[in-house]
Amino acid sequence: MSTTTAQRTTSATAAANAGYRTLWRWHFYAGLFVMPFLVVLAITGTLYCFQPQIEPLLYPHRLIVEPQATPRLTEDALLAKARAAMPADARAVTAPIASAPDRSTEFIFRLAGGEKQSVYLNPYSGEVLGTLSVEHRFMQVDRMLHRK
Repeated sequence: MSTTTAQRTTSATAAANAGYRTLWRWHFYAGLFVMPFLVVLAITGTLYCFQPQIEPLLYPHRLIVEPQATPRLTEDALLAKARAAMPADARAVTAPIASAPDRSTEFIFRLAGGEKQSVYLNPYSGEVLGTLSVEHRFMQVDRMLHRK
């Protein structure tokens, strides 16, 4: 092998190694840039998957009731009690009624300012257990972080 052929081979190998190193350097920097986003997506997505288990731990006085032998009140009676607990200009928009005997009944109202508010009632007595802002509850904030 002549000297020129060896020099050409060496310079071609050096150029290939430089390109390979550059590619891996960019790969490393891209990983450093993307990794925080992936970590946030993984954590918020995992939390959102466990929403039915997490929310009763966060809001037990609103979501959990003592099961009773007496029958539940009708949805119309519960809605009337929920309307009485809200401002007069609030409109009922959703009623995700839980069928579990230890869960409260939830009605979601749209307030005059456009914000949504949940009202929780004991389905056996009709007692108002409390309210929560739909937009500001923990799982909604988690969902928005995950989406955006």
